[in-house]
Amino acid sequence: MRSPAARPEIAVPEPIPAFTVSELPTPHIEFAIRLESTPYGARVARQLAVAQLALWGVPHAPGLSGTVAIVAAELAANAVLHAHTPDETFELRMSLLGDRVSIQVTDPSPDRPLPATPATAPDADAISGRGLLLVSTCADRWGWTTTETPPTKSVWAEVTLGP
Repeated sequence: MRSPAARPEIAVPEPIPAFTVSELPTPHIEFAIRLESTPYGARVARQLAVAQLALWGVPHAPGLSGTVAIVAAELAANAVLHAHTPDETFELRMSLLGDRVSIQVTDPSPDRPLPATPATAPDADAISGRGLLLVSTCADRWGWTTTETPPTKSVWAEVTLGP
């Protein structure tokens, strides 16, 4: 069993001035950070995703921050749980793309994600197995890419910021 690692200091970028969705810059603004492949790292990914929206000046809208938080948390938790990479890291990358935000998590496993479908969803009392089902429900679209050298997988999702 691994001893608890010291929690890393997280550098938070300077905020940019607030703007409305119609004034969002294009093509995009990007944020990326490597996090420890642990449950703590997954929790930090969720918190950073919400904080990053605020730093970008994206207006807080009911449901929007929660949706981005759920998507980031589920993608990060899947990287921690399924990538089987003890003592490694995953990358959280967020991009502001006009009227939408992209959340991407990259881990060192080339294995493609296997999302549950309503027919293959876990039992009602199961404590896991619904992550990508949640992502597909919350996000406007999602997908994944893999690379061979080095072997990695990136799972991404996009959430629209405005109506």
